[in-house]
Amino acid sequence: MKSIKNNKAITLIALIITIIILLILVGVAISFTIGENGIFDKSKKGVETYEMEEAKEQIELSIQDLAMEKTQKGEDFPTLKEIVAKLYDDEIIISDDLSEGEKEIAEVMSVDEENNEEKNSVIVTTTKHYLVEITLKGSWQYEVKIVGKENLRTR
Repeated sequence: MKSIKNNKAITLIALIITIIILLILVGVAISFTIGENGIFDKSKKGVETYEMEEAKEQIELSIQDLAMEKTQKGEDFPTLKEIVAKLYDDEIIISDDLSEGEKEIAEVMSVDEENNEEKNSVIVTTTKHYLVEITLKGSWQYEVKIVGKENLRTR
């Protein structure tokens, strides 16, 4: 009869194979974590998307607040100049880092100087440095759209 030998020790080959498998798993885990489309990258994109939508929502709420105030007084929908002034008052768009001349331009940027007519859109910078376009589309209709991110100014 044949004798069956029980090997209870781990062989060197089994140990090397186990280490190789663990290294492969570590490589995959690292690429999922810090790779181009990894968890950290996705979380940064998520934070940026949240901040953009938050800025947009703040502007929309401020416009609605101004529209309600004007409605209670029996007035028409606010003009772009009134909207920009309200956004500055609510500290939703940047005014502190503008010079006095730039502030004056910002106050009248919704007016076309050649025709002295009001424009139907304006681009403003939020406190988080997002460029936001506000477009009036007729009576009581408007659109707020994020058009980019401004680089921080250095002085």
